[in-house]
Amino acid sequence: MGSTFRQKVLDRSMFLRIYAQEGERIPVSFEAYADAIRDWAGMFLEMDGSFVWTVDAEKQRLQVDGMIYDRDGAIEYVELKGEWPPEAWHRLLRPLVGLMDPIAVDDVAPTLWEQLRVHDVAGQQWKTPNDILLELRQGSIVDGK
Repeated sequence: MGSTFRQKVLDRSMFLRIYAQEGERIPVSFEAYADAIRDWAGMFLEMDGSFVWTVDAEKQRLQVDGMIYDRDGAIEYVELKGEWPPEAWHRLLRPLVGLMDPIAVDDVAPTLWEQLRVHDVAGQQWKTPNDILLELRQGSIVDGK
C-alpha cells in the first residue's frame, strides 16, 4: 500500500522585521506590495499597513500578523509575527524584490534575496532570508500516514 505524506509546521512562532540592506530602502511602494498580496486566500489587509494571513488546511498551517511601514513612496520595513511554512516565506518576500507574480519557491536567483536583510527580534540578531528559510525547513516535520 502507498503512503501519503503530510507536512506540518511545528508550533514555533517567529517575530521578524524585513529591511533592505544597510542605508537602502526597499524599492517597492506600499501600494505595489498591497496590490500583490491583497487577493491571496486568507489575506486580510487594511490600508493602514496591517495585515493578517491565515490558512488552516490539511497540508499547511499558516498564521501571519504583519505590518508594512513605508515613507516617501518606498517600504522602510515589513514586520511579521506568527508561523508559516517555507513556501509562504518566499511568497511574502517575492513582492519586496519586485517579483509580483507568485511562482515556485526555488525559482528566484539567490542574488535577489541579497537585497534584503532580516532582523530576528526574538533572537536579537540579523539574518539573511535564506537563514530563515533553512530554519523553517528544519522546523518542518514530515509524517507518514
